Amino acid sequence: MNDKQKLLALKNKITGVGSVPHTNIDLICGLIIQKCTIPYWPQLNNVDQRERMILQYTENLPCIKLGMNHEQVIYNSANRQNDLNNFNEKINSNNFEYFGISSNYSRGFNAFLGMAESIPSEFIKGQVVGPVTLLSSITAENGLPLLNDKELRESFILGLAMKGVWQVKKIRQAGKIPVLFFDEPVMAGFGSDYLSLERDEALEIFDKLISTVRKYEEALLGIHICGNSDWGLVLQAGFDIVNFDSFSYGKKFVSYPDNIKQFLDKDGIIAWGTVPTSSIDRNPDLEIVQTKFNEAINELIRQGIDRNFILERSMFTPACGTGTLREVTAERLINLTWEFAHSV
Repeated sequence: MNDKQKLLALKNKITGVGSVPHTNIDLICGLIIQKCTIPYWPQLNNVDQRERMILQYTENLPCIKLGMNHEQVIYNSANRQNDLNNFNEKINSNNFEYFGISSNYSRGFNAFLGMAESIPSEFIKGQVVGPVTLLSSITAENGLPLLNDKELRESFILGLAMKGVWQVKKIRQAGKIPVLFFDEPVMAGFGSDYLSLERDEALEIFDKLISTVRKYEEALLGIHICGNSDWGLVLQAGFDIVNFDSFSYGKKFVSYPDNIKQFLDKDGIIAWGTVPTSSIDRNPDLEIVQTKFNEAINELIRQGIDRNFILERSMFTPACGTGTLREVTAERLINLTWEFAHSV
């Protein structure tokens, strides 16, 4: 079987989004390995600010720097052309190590790979911030997000793809099958004034991102969006896995039954974010999680999609990362995701 077939054959496909509130690396890695059939390396937000989603993947990207105390990413145009020339040289020479994530930015990644031999699963999931989210989070001198700078947009897409390739290679070297998600929370604003991006532009960005990764590695690629979005666009973008907050937005998602069926027919996998992580819903029980999921899946069944066909192509996660929660709450949500997946 190829990697996609192995993933489809896996029962109780369970993973997580990335961020955790823990400072004890061994403790959280152990819990993830125990409760996730597709264990993921943890982003340790409270260990170092550089492990936060926006900052974590900025090393060696052109024309940016970290602000004081590593609290934000700042556009730096002082040596723009030299930065871009150097960056393009590293891209053209396939210098994957240049795009690696150093230990100061990813203690969880290195610790997790060090445990690879003791991980029973065939899989390890990694994550990278998506280009739409990163480019929308950095402001140029003209006050506009870097997403509007087409030259830098192209460079950031390539750079983030290469950071994904670097992860995929490291996970394969550790003897595991890599699953790589691109985290795109800003895509929840697609179609609004907040995100100035046309449909064709979004599809072009994702096509470039996916094709660049697959130029070097045949990886299983997913996208995570923790709000509502244009699910027709997302399902058509070319990812193997679509992960979303199904607890809050399941009804919105299943209003695209034709797109969902086409996605599933091509062996796409829906990663249902069944367990809520928002402040309003941090005390869910198994019954409410089951109820919310069944409301969504029953609508797809009414639209003619077979329940077992859906479940065979389903993965389960918390709705979003747990990095802003208390440790005990994050652990409870990880455990509840496991409990729910085994109840389906």
